[in-house]
Amino acid sequence: MASATPLSELGLILSYRCNMRCRYCPVFKKPENMSLEVLEKALEVFCQEPPPEQLRFFGGDPLLSFDLVRETFRLTNEICPDPEQLNFELTTNGLLLDDEILEFFHKETRLGVVISLDGCREDQELNRRPIHDGDGSFDFWPHYHHSLLSLPGFRWVNMVIAPNTAANVFENFSFLVREGLRSFNFLPAFYQPWEASQLHDLEHGLSLVASFLERALRNGNTFFIRNLDVNLPHPLYRTGRTVDTDGEVFDSDIIVTEPFMSHRERFSLGNVLNAHSPDDFFDAPEWSWDDAHEALIAPDIRKATAQADEILGRFVERLKTI
Repeated sequence: MASATPLSELGLILSYRCNMRCRYCPVFKKPENMSLEVLEKALEVFCQEPPPEQLRFFGGDPLLSFDLVRETFRLTNEICPDPEQLNFELTTNGLLLDDEILEFFHKETRLGVVISLDGCREDQELNRRPIHDGDGSFDFWPHYHHSLLSLPGFRWVNMVIAPNTAANVFENFSFLVREGLRSFNFLPAFYQPWEASQLHDLEHGLSLVASFLERALRNGNTFFIRNLDVNLPHPLYRTGRTVDTDGEVFDSDIIVTEPFMSHRERFSLGNVLNAHSPDDFFDAPEWSWDDAHEALIAPDIRKATAQADEILGRFVERLKTI
């Protein structure tokens, strides 16, 4: 029996592998991938009528499981009643981009591509560190940035602002604008310690960005700021059904972080391998995310995250007045 209420989004954790070790990334890393069996079952369960509005590839870096990305498109074309109405989103650090992947991106126009890029080379490589010596996390950008910006589905860059780059918020934003970018998602590095001076730098830098956007929009320029469309109960993480690599289903993608990973059985709603419809996952988890957030995140980190999120919130409220 199909669910009467469509999901706005279904998250698919294709892999916990990543070819980078970013200083601020809270995602747990392990050599674990989703199997084709789990992927197919997840799509059979959740892509019934009505299907979700969007499938989101999550990880890890989803391009490390690019074969599953391809298979998802093939399977949804077979399973979904109206596959052309289904959209996709994929976030990548860009290191694995090549001509084959870009050709696929160009072909699959329903795929929204999000790139993680923090700014100029120096600040990008200060915190985003590839696991292989000799590689640079910025190197993909000069080679592929024109191709990325020409993609039908290019959405935005996730520009992470870390405590050690907060003094350069406006400079990094300005660099990306000069590179041709007009779509941004600003992300302070949540769940990290922030000093008072760094929080001040963050607020000052975002204020300069807001002033720039006010002038640019008055002059007829077009910018898209993803933050205007986002309202999350916990900073960074989205709510909604998320299928883990082993088929376990959760109602938030916060499960990918180490503190929550250790208690995953208390958050699980069940497993797609034992399910028949989305209605099998409507029971609440044993442990609420709010209670777990307070219990598992250190008080000083919760405070710093709340302060950074409040600064981001004031920035967003200012943009809403433009």
